[in-house]
Amino acid sequence: MDSHWIDTFDKSLLPHLLSDLLILWRRTGNGTSPTEYPRKRFFGKNWRMLANLCHALLPEENSGRLGVKTKRYIPLHYTVNQQIDGAQTVVTIRLDTRRNRNDAVPRFERSRYVFRIAENRPPSVVGVVRAYHVSLSSNDVSLQYELINDFSSSSVPFRVHPLSGEVTSETTLDHEVNKNYEFKIRACLSVNPTNCGYTVVVVIVDDLNDNAPRFPASELRISLPSDLPTGSEVITLKATDADSGLNGDVNYAINPPSAVFGIDYHTGVVQTIAPLTESLYELDVEAFDHGDPKQTDVTRLIISVHGTNPSAPVFDQVRATLDFDIERDTN
Repeated sequence: MDSHWIDTFDKSLLPHLLSDLLILWRRTGNGTSPTEYPRKRFFGKNWRMLANLCHALLPEENSGRLGVKTKRYIPLHYTVNQQIDGAQTVVTIRLDTRRNRNDAVPRFERSRYVFRIAENRPPSVVGVVRAYHVSLSSNDVSLQYELINDFSSSSVPFRVHPLSGEVTSETTLDHEVNKNYEFKIRACLSVNPTNCGYTVVVVIVDDLNDNAPRFPASELRISLPSDLPTGSEVITLKATDADSGLNGDVNYAINPPSAVFGIDYHTGVVQTIAPLTESLYELDVEAFDHGDPKQTDVTRLIISVHGTNPSAPVFDQVRATLDFDIERDTN
């Protein structure tokens, strides 16, 4: 008996509906009436399918597509009820005999795909997009995938396989250059190339700890008076890290530790923690991040100490004139 294949459906539940029916068809065998399908359990004890699917529904064993036998007394819509732990979703399938199945728009499994790839990874597959169409059961019909860059004026370093839907990076990606990419992919019916469905793809480039903190110089020199009070701030050291998150979170330490100077773990402020008794101090200051593995940089801080009176006092004028009132002694 001929069948009309359904081409109008709730796109979000179509893959689940067809795969469920296919599983049930295989479990029950060809000798079981389709009306017994709702009484079969699948996907674990929590899932069940309640359906008003009389003998008119015809799931194909190999492909899982859903057909409706052509008989005049058969209604033109059927309701499927999916339920899990009390939550239900109702799908109404309607048969429209006025439409050609090749006019139906291809539907993607998702309206938006999000894939992740680590930076510095060689070109590789980042994910797969997949669309469905009722005509795919025919050997001469296929879907053609094509990448469309609508979100950026520059090209995106990705391609999509026209038949499989595999999305592949074309070059090594750098998180510090671009943290994510967004583009569209369309799927068009081979027998009707103007009939296309669309989805959005977002590729997130995950950061690796591939950058070490960097001080502006490998060596710094400063001079301090010998009577500088304990607790005085001496200098602030700053290192920068191009990475993100913990990979770019920089802290500081004096290594080996000093008995006279300390450094703030978070800000890099160096201060005295004891009186200055030597004429020269050399400190190795380390900046490190929190990536795995940890990255570091070291700068040498050279501190010279001078006396409290390094120069003689100086008058503000070279010559001064003083006037005095003197009482004259007549004797």
